[in-house]
Amino acid sequence: MMTSLLSSFPKIAATRKRPNGSDVKGVWTETAPTSTSIRIVAPQPANGTDLQFLEDGERKYTHKKTWSESELLVDDVLTIAGTDYLVVSDMDYALTCLAESFDGHYKVLIRKVQ
Repeated sequence: MMTSLLSSFPKIAATRKRPNGSDVKGVWTETAPTSTSIRIVAPQPANGTDLQFLEDGERKYTHKKTWSESELLVDDVLTIAGTDYLVVSDMDYALTCLAESFDGHYKVLIRKVQ
């Protein structure tokens, strides 16, 4: 198996906060999110191709894209250099790309938490 092209990109520190909760008598009850330190490729501006799959209401925000070897899911919050970003779109390259060079990386679109 070939080494991922993304493995050669410089990484920066981030904290991933994932919402938690449980079903209590048929009602979803939020609990404290879990926080995990991860490393990501420095965020870059999202382009038109990245944005075309977003819901209409999401398009009014400025989005960036980034990649990580750690799983990232929609509604995770990434804290990067003290700023919180909401994950609004996720993609696992291992499941969606034929190119093995991206295997094991998650591409996400993020925007500042409003």
